Amino acid sequence: WRLAWELFVENPLIGLGFRTFQEEARQRRAGTGRFALSVHSGYLGVLAEAGLLGSIPLLGLLAFAVFAMFTADVQLSRTMTVWRIAFTGVFVAMLVANAVDTHWQDRFFWFVLAFAAALERWRMDASA
Repeated sequence: WRLAWELFVENPLIGLGFRTFQEEARQRRAGTGRFALSVHSGYLGVLAEAGLLGSIPLLGLLAFAVFAMFTADVQLSRTMTVWRIAFTGVFVAMLVANAVDTHWQDRFFWFVLAFAAALERWRMDASA
């Protein structure tokens, strides 16, 4: 995590660039005996590689999904309510897991975000 934070501090606005952490870690740790090439934190990885400009859209997307999951006050069927609760639990678990690993590329993560978007659409349709 320390190297990711150092890289972010060095390039706070735009970061190093997409998928550059491994190469940078390899170069900086050459000959040191330290060889961890993964950030082991999805959040720090995005900060290091994309900087603030790349992190803000991701955080906005995550905030939208949290809002949609927790404010789905529309009249959902019993089955859809169970699905909402299940997906909310999985989403929270994935948010926590991203603190110690990287799951942004996991298809299921994006499926959960799509479900959150559908919930928001249902909420908007119900209020129209």
